[in-house]
Amino acid sequence: MELGDELLDGEHAAQMRLLDTFETKMKEGMPRDELLIVLDRLVEFTNLHFMSEEVLMQQHAYPAAGVHAKAHDSLLGQVRAIQNCFMQGDQPMTEAELGTLRSWLVDHIKTMDRGFVEFMERRKKEVE
Repeated sequence: MELGDELLDGEHAAQMRLLDTFETKMKEGMPRDELLIVLDRLVEFTNLHFMSEEVLMQQHAYPAAGVHAKAHDSLLGQVRAIQNCFMQGDQPMTEAELGTLRSWLVDHIKTMDRGFVEFMERRKKEVE
């Protein structure tokens, strides 16, 4: 799922590790307060990653930045909804939503983020 951009690939890998860790530890029965710390980290990191990516889009004058940012808003809303489900004690719904989040995130990286990386590569070639 690497896109060829070191910064974005690293951030995506960290995001997926946090998602994997939360899902695995929840299934293993990690104490709720410890799980909440992992989930909070996922929410915070997702927000930071999106801000980082959006700044990069502005720096490169990416024409689809607005649409891309709206997709980020939607995904962040989904992550926060998972956080709310978990805080309300709805583990089955949390698990179901995690599957949806994972699919959406992978699709977003493979399509929208790939498009952004390809745009940056084309711009770099134009400057050379």
